[in-house]
Amino acid sequence: MSARRKKPMRTATRIALAVLTMVPIVALAGGLTAIDPLPDAVDPLGAFGARSDFARSVGQLSTASYCPARMALADTGSYGDAEFQATVGDIAATARYAAFGSVYRTEVTGLDGGDALTTLAADGSGDGTLVATSDMEETATLLQTRLLSSEDGTGTAASVMSHASEGDLRGLSAASCVATALDQSFLLPSTGTGATQQLIVANPSSKATTVRLNAWGTSSGDRLRASTGERYTVPAHGESVIDLSAAVSGQEGVYVTVSSTLAPVSAVVRVVLADGLTPKGSDYVTPITVSGDSLVLPGLDEADTVRVFVRAATGGDITFSWLTGDGAEQASTQQVEADRVGVVDLGEVPEGATALLVEGADTVDDIVASAFVSRDGDDGQADFAMVGAASPSASSAIAVPDGATTTLAFAATDGDAEGTLTVYDADGVATATRDIAVTAGTSMSVALSDVADDAAAVRLDVTEGRIAWGARPSVPSLDDADVAQAAYLPASALAAATTTVFSVEDPTIVR
Repeated sequence: MSARRKKPMRTATRIALAVLTMVPIVALAGGLTAIDPLPDAVDPLGAFGARSDFARSVGQLSTASYCPARMALADTGSYGDAEFQATVGDIAATARYAAFGSVYRTEVTGLDGGDALTTLAADGSGDGTLVATSDMEETATLLQTRLLSSEDGTGTAASVMSHASEGDLRGLSAASCVATALDQSFLLPSTGTGATQQLIVANPSSKATTVRLNAWGTSSGDRLRASTGERYTVPAHGESVIDLSAAVSGQEGVYVTVSSTLAPVSAVVRVVLADGLTPKGSDYVTPITVSGDSLVLPGLDEADTVRVFVRAATGGDITFSWLTGDGAEQASTQQVEADRVGVVDLGEVPEGATALLVEGADTVDDIVASAFVSRDGDDGQADFAMVGAASPSASSAIAVPDGATTTLAFAATDGDAEGTLTVYDADGVATATRDIAVTAGTSMSVALSDVADDAAAVRLDVTEGRIAWGARPSVPSLDDADVAQAAYLPASALAAATTTVFSVEDPTIVR
């Protein structure tokens, strides 16, 4: 500081000269970029050779996934007599994080990306599998991972789970954590009376962004006009909550797209259902991961009652079939209109069925589907889970919630398929493996406790064909309390993360 005090005039002079020098430079740069050159002032493209455009895929060495906060009610205000007030009851929640393959470091932070709440760091002593567990609070977390290399078999899987035996959130809710993206879409249940749907958009980046909401319902194939607006600002390192049950109310089912303009975001829909004062279940709905003319929804159980929500880009017949260990059993064929959400009641899952096959006729393209699976408990209480279509991957994994009893469901439709299931404990140590073989057009289930005790994460490496799979966790204490429960966890792909960089050579820009 003393040197600057001795020569204030010289410093001021240098600053002034620098500013004066920069003015013509900036003006020149602005002129070069903002003014089109005269046609005769540049050589034609042929003088330099043809214009060159190319794209290159670049491996991403950092990833981020959003893990929503524990399940909550939209309104917990105290109104009227205490016995009629909404309450979360004895809710408990947990989160599990796992990293696989060529991972350097994984941290769990708040959305602000500040100090790590939990750290998973490789020490070179194992196969690169890292596992951590934490209690969930009322705030969301961000799973940030640095990779040593971007390759198949490398990536993360994380899950959150909330459960309560008392109050208005009785039952079980679970979700796999969601990666960031510019565009995400959802297929959602009814927004009618008794339904609360909150779209939570999280922005982990350091700059605010604007998201655009588009929605289609069951009333027609036309886009719905959201009564609360279609554009929303999401602050940097923050969240925005959009009330979908108010924005697009009165629909039996809704298809929603969320598009961000400036930064990748993560989005989850928190759905809570009630009939008066009787809880009818809650769940997290995560983005759609796959569309096509043939979809598989693994993770059904014969204790479930199923209602399917479906939407297609073009209209036509869609066939729904149960997948069992013996093959496919047709359940229903329904005609759908282009862009209009269809709702199909399939009733109770037949014995032995653990997956649903959704197939469109030749005229039907770009189908998305989700199954609303429900179970009834005592005193009118019920719970539900949204089971989405699975996207098969050569390597994928599921983080198993702490304290959950878990059943895995596998299905194959494109041909016979085989793979190896590896189970890891809470220290990231592989404790057991099992060969998985699924005949084409069938499904099967495996109780995780039959493979290994105290499983914290499971990984499936497919060696032949394609396998769609998912998990159905349950909590023993809810069964003991005669509380209905339903939840579903999709598998997370362990695949090379890439982004595309475009390069354009244009000699007319400067000469």
